[in-house]
Amino acid sequence: MIEVIKNWIVSVVTAVIFMVLVDMLLPSNSMKKYAKITTGLIVIIIILTPVFKLFDRNVSIETYVSKYMEDLQQNSTDFENIDLRNKVEKQRMDVFKSNLVKEIEKEIFYSTGKRYEISSINVNEDKDSYEYTKITSIELKQREDTEKVKRVEKIVISQQQDEQEAQKDERVVKLLREKFNVNPETIKFLK
Repeated sequence: MIEVIKNWIVSVVTAVIFMVLVDMLLPSNSMKKYAKITTGLIVIIIILTPVFKLFDRNVSIETYVSKYMEDLQQNSTDFENIDLRNKVEKQRMDVFKSNLVKEIEKEIFYSTGKRYEISSINVNEDKDSYEYTKITSIELKQREDTEKVKRVEKIVISQQQDEQEAQKDERVVKLLREKFNVNPETIKFLK
């Protein structure tokens, strides 16, 4: 700022000295009158130069405002892109879970002959984790077969049938542990 004022004062003083020299060197006639008008205009222009620079800065302010608006719009677009990426990632994870549920239900049916419905499933959703998409918990419920007329099976009251039923659940746990790498402690059977 001080440098600008210093340059402005030097310009004004130089113009005044130039005006005085022209006034001294020119003879008294009509030419001197035009020379005084010209040098006077030059001095006025030099004095008003800082005012012109202020108006010039207004144009720069408009430039800065337009640049700021462009940056703001770009940032807004970036935020929208991030939001869109998050939505896409959530949808992708939902589709993954849905396909995983179908695959697990199908594998359990083929292995045990029983239909299980998965009530809820949770997976590791941290992309940076080594165990990304690993099943962290699963809840299963045995589905009732919905046949119109069901054949009545012979009812045997014994300990052996209960053990067989528990063994089938163990088969499901074993299948989930071996094929889908699920921790047996995170598996819940619902009634």
